[in-house]
Amino acid sequence: MDEGIERGQSFLDGAAERARGESASPDWPEPQPLAAKVAAEPYPFDALPETIRAAVEEVQGFTKAPVPLVASSALAALSLAIQAHADVKRAEKLAGPVGLFLLTIADSGERKSTCDERVRASHRAWDNLTLPVDHPFWHAHTPPNGWRCRCRITSMSQAEYDKGLSPTGQQLVKQAPPEEFVEWKNKRSGEMMQVPKGIDPGFDYNPGKAMARAESLDKVAHDKLAFSENLNGASPRELWNRIVSELSPSEIMKMKNLDPALLENVGAVKAAEYYIRQVREGILKEIAQGGLPGSAALKHEITEVAALHKAGLNIYDQGDIGKIVSAFSEAEKTLDPAAHIPWHLVALNAELVYVQGKLAERGVFASIGECARAVYGDISGSAAQKMAFELNAIGASWPDTLKEEVSRAIQD
Repeated sequence: MDEGIERGQSFLDGAAERARGESASPDWPEPQPLAAKVAAEPYPFDALPETIRAAVEEVQGFTKAPVPLVASSALAALSLAIQAHADVKRAEKLAGPVGLFLLTIADSGERKSTCDERVRASHRAWDNLTLPVDHPFWHAHTPPNGWRCRCRITSMSQAEYDKGLSPTGQQLVKQAPPEEFVEWKNKRSGEMMQVPKGIDPGFDYNPGKAMARAESLDKVAHDKLAFSENLNGASPRELWNRIVSELSPSEIMKMKNLDPALLENVGAVKAAEYYIRQVREGILKEIAQGGLPGSAALKHEITEVAALHKAGLNIYDQGDIGKIVSAFSEAEKTLDPAAHIPWHLVALNAELVYVQGKLAERGVFASIGECARAVYGDISGSAAQKMAFELNAIGASWPDTLKEEVSRAIQD
């Protein structure tokens, strides 16, 4: 026991000496460095394809950046340009897009950003673009917008916005650029997709909204189950239709100049889009015109889907779709919409009240009938007769004339 105590005391004494900087043993080894200096090897410049080599030489000539830095940016741009068009087979049954993951380590001032700007400038058109936080542009263009994208967004006050200058003194751009789409094919699934020009496939979303959506997953699941309360009795076809509607890219979500508030509930928009394709696909063109008329048409279809569900009609069931189409036909034959398509009247009223409210915000006051004529235009024949009966069913009437201010405001 005494021997063990002595050994322990000896160990503690040695530790105390080392803590005071005194060596307990003349043989204590020198600490080994955690990093070793390695002489840099020349960049394999000649290994680059001739065209790329020439571009690297030109960029390096006027940026004075290191050749490896310029070449890295060039290879990244090349990889991005071709990864959607070719796959590489790494092993049997293991293939993937031609892509590079590059890491650039350089001190501040070694022209990292300069090299990327010279080689890939597709995002430069959005520099100093300043739009409200709820603007539809941010639905697909919130950074990062692709691999190696270093775009950033920052908030500013209304007073700063009104001054019209960025923190660096540059003029703010307050008009969103025209949105263009390019066709992209998923090599693995064969699916053809429309992606915003300048955005890498898979980056056309708002990370903040995506996070909020993920955080509310329990609520989303609860809402879906509530909406699908008869799920156990659903046919395989109905389930498949629901899945297709939920997962398919939405054409409406890509349309321009629609009320952002109507696009917030993506599930409702997708359900309305699915319903439109089953009943009358031409409505998509009405929505695509944007502005107040297009937004009003979308409001109508979203409301109609909700009213159909409340009435016990399932838009994902082909049998119920047949009943809906037949009900429209009967209403037109009998000129009794209240008896056959009450859910449509609910949607029509919601659409026209929506238009009436938007016009009032612009200082233009119109009756429900005037809103109908402003949105639907000068119709005649059976269409005019049908509209007259539908308006009468919701307590309104088709006006003989339309005030010029209403007509002008509906197009603004």
